[in-house]
Amino acid sequence: MNKESDTVNKPKVISFINMKGGVGKTTLCINTADYLSNKGNKVIILDLDPQFNATQAMLLQKTRLSKYDEEKNNIDDESQEENDIIRAEADSAKYYEKLSDDEKTVMQIFAPTNANKDTKKDIIISYSENLDFVPGDLELSAVIAGDTAGKVGAIQDYIDNYLESNYDFVLIDCPPTWSILTHSSLYASNYYVIPSKIDFYSSIGINSLQNKIKEKLLDDSLYKATGKKLKNLGIIFSMTTGLKAEAAIRDIVERDFSNKIEIFAGEIPLIKSASSAFILYSEVEDNGLYSNLTNGFEKFATQFMERISQ
Repeated sequence: MNKESDTVNKPKVISFINMKGGVGKTTLCINTADYLSNKGNKVIILDLDPQFNATQAMLLQKTRLSKYDEEKNNIDDESQEENDIIRAEADSAKYYEKLSDDEKTVMQIFAPTNANKDTKKDIIISYSENLDFVPGDLELSAVIAGDTAGKVGAIQDYIDNYLESNYDFVLIDCPPTWSILTHSSLYASNYYVIPSKIDFYSSIGINSLQNKIKEKLLDDSLYKATGKKLKNLGIIFSMTTGLKAEAAIRDIVERDFSNKIEIFAGEIPLIKSASSAFILYSEVEDNGLYSNLTNGFEKFATQFMERISQ
């Protein structure tokens, strides 16, 4: 099996993060996971964002592919397609409700160890042969609000005990705020990627993130003692529109981060019909209508792999 990277004992752990929401973070995370898995790597997504958008997308896609594609016929019926989407959403919501009731979500990573029952063991959901995910949980807000003592290392412990020998990559979809969830994700990570819109407020969010990482991790004596290294792979501009004003702002933003943070050459353009038409870019890689999107992502993915291999 061909792989982009050699098999190693420890998986590469990568957080997707920005202190500002609505920047395409989740979409980039799950598509990067799909890309890596299609290259023969064993990949798992940890959904650490309490909004659990990654989980919703993966469960919807899993339900749609497993049930409704089998029912398709050769009749081009748009109303039938809409009904299938509605049915898939309803069924995936029921599926998630059962997972939540059965305590099979990422919440268990932060749960106290139970000598009589290993609640962390069976929370992994298979999406495809090479791609798995751990579902997010709306109740993660309780982790943020509760006692955070000893929780910084929770994700690292989970990776060490349950994932290490089974995966090449662990991708973490982080929340858009600094909390114990973000702290624990970055503590466990080797790398992080910053998806960002091209605007000045996103620049403020990036600066805030960098300051928090320096304060809470890089300058922390306990973190230093672990010998861990956390590399910023760079900023990837997403949801771009191609407007002249946007290009002018990009020039200013690039100058602001010159010599501080690398910027990916590719961009992920905003295509309004994309969000309702498909979830994974690999679904439409041969569709000329979305060539700007798939080409932009391919440029990002190629550079992403180059930076990791360095």
